[in-house]
Amino acid sequence: MRFRSCLLALLVAVYAAAAGATTFIPMPLEELASSSQAIVIGTVQQLTGVRSHDGAIHTLVQLELDDVMKGAVAEPVITLNEDGGVVGDQREVVFGTPRFEIGERVLLFLTVRPDGTLRTNHLSLGKFRIDVDPFGMPQARQDVAADATVVGADGALDAPLEDLVAAVRRMGGTAVAVQTFATQPVEATDPSLPRETTAEFQLGPSGRFFEADEGTPIDFLIDQRGDSTLGLTASRAALNQAFAAWTNVASASITLADGGLTSDLSSPCPGPNIILFDDPDGAIPDPVNCHGVLAVTGLGGPCSSSFETKVFNGRSFQRALRGKVTLANGWNACAVWNPCNFAELVTHELGHAIGLAHSSDNPDETDPVLLDATMYFMAHFDGRCAGVRTDDINGVSFLYPTAQPPTITTTDTDPQFDRFNAHTPYKFTLSATGGSGSFTWSLESGGFQGLALSADGVLSGTPAFGGSGFLQIKATDSNGDSHTKVFTIQVSGATPTRTRTPTVTPTATRTPTSTRTPTATVTPTATSTATATETSIATSTATYTATATPTDTETPTGTPTTTATPSATLPPTLTPTPACAGDCNGSGEVSVPEIVTLVNALLGTADPASCPAGDRNHDGRITVNEVVAAVIAALVGCS
Repeated sequence: MRFRSCLLALLVAVYAAAAGATTFIPMPLEELASSSQAIVIGTVQQLTGVRSHDGAIHTLVQLELDDVMKGAVAEPVITLNEDGGVVGDQREVVFGTPRFEIGERVLLFLTVRPDGTLRTNHLSLGKFRIDVDPFGMPQARQDVAADATVVGADGALDAPLEDLVAAVRRMGGTAVAVQTFATQPVEATDPSLPRETTAEFQLGPSGRFFEADEGTPIDFLIDQRGDSTLGLTASRAALNQAFAAWTNVASASITLADGGLTSDLSSPCPGPNIILFDDPDGAIPDPVNCHGVLAVTGLGGPCSSSFETKVFNGRSFQRALRGKVTLANGWNACAVWNPCNFAELVTHELGHAIGLAHSSDNPDETDPVLLDATMYFMAHFDGRCAGVRTDDINGVSFLYPTAQPPTITTTDTDPQFDRFNAHTPYKFTLSATGGSGSFTWSLESGGFQGLALSADGVLSGTPAFGGSGFLQIKATDSNGDSHTKVFTIQVSGATPTRTRTPTVTPTATRTPTSTRTPTATVTPTATSTATATETSIATSTATYTATATPTDTETPTGTPTTTATPSATLPPTLTPTPACAGDCNGSGEVSVPEIVTLVNALLGTADPASCPAGDRNHDGRITVNEVVAAVIAALVGCS
């Protein structure tokens, strides 16, 4: 499954954040305005991450509008649909997308998505942040994403808001044909979709491929269509030159390889690493007069695992499970789109895919080493093609050192690790390599009743029952560097059903009534039955005798009635744990809809009883650990 040294001062800019990127050629204001379907000014009211039915994560940006300069927008509040976001423990990143904060005032150039909803035009090129200058005047500045690479940039557009608005209004006649669009996406009102409200929309996970530490090449599948301008042969050759540029760094352990051609462009997550040509998903707006977005790199999202991490060189890294580079469509008539520049472009984007950020984001950079790097934020297009320079080499060597970081080598498919049986003593020593000195082991989360992990890495004990679960185990070396890894566990044998008979205390209540009767003996018998819904039935019978003596006056005579009042504490009844965590329908595998069901239950929008297999500890609720167990089962299988 794809899934401190003297150099540090030089590397600060490179490792400020592991990132992915988008490559832009900035657009003149006229082209940005003319290619937009709507242009508005407003304030960000709410940000909500939501996962759609196809599994993709979007962020819904709710805006309260102050002004509409273009487009048929009558509503005072609209909602944008931007790619990427966070829902629970899952994250999806599309680099180059604009950043938003609640309360932020913005000027936005909007375009229409394939589904008819609105988003910013040309990603973050279409977003201007409105602030107040030192003299109290509103100023609008183009808020280009920090992870964007800009080609031929003279700097972001920055002007007094009044001037910018006046310029946009003058351009009103140079408009594209207006499309029909939805100002409220269906995802905003669909209660079945898992969602999470956030304070900001600004993503940047720290991910790297752990395969390099394990001596495994990182293969990228290549879209068999090839680039429509360069052709398959030339575009694939450029990619292989880029793979080699990073692989041939002698001081780094990473190996990138051509994984072959593919016709499957779906790029599931997690899934294989992939290079896509001509933007088959329609994620990138077409260029206007050779200005716009050249490429987008995605690393992370649901494709980096926060459950497996490494710490070394003072940084924490999540395991990357998929790298994806998408080359734009529509550049066939542009001079920049030639084999050499294409090779430089994909080398830069692959650098992001493996976890590198820019050497510098400063357009006035004076450090010649940072300025010369292929990972500098502005493309050079100087004939270097797929070359890497000094800072690129230092960067990849820092991220993928030849000295192996701590690496747990035990896997949950190891035959000894996999032989668990209920009520059978068990002992197994975990192993790790790399790092410095000896390892100290700890259980970070998860576990299984009867099993324990010692500090020297011995997993031992007697499983109390059968079933499945997970162990998140951490190995820490003598320097404090570590590898945290998740293991699934399957114990043979049924889980016993535990029941308890509740204690029921009947209470007799006398209700006096006024009667005049001859001598009489009343022997009422009261029977009460209480049924405990768990699995047990408790029955109690109470008999009372009362005698009434006749008189010439009305005397209250006791006619007893009894009310059985159950007084019971009912513990949860343990039922056999299904073999696969999250397998709601018993099919033997865990599907995306089943994961969605569990996340909804975790968020309180679904009944936990809708998936008993997800409730591993039978407490009537779904926890984060139980969702994690189901996700692991979906990734590695149920057996």
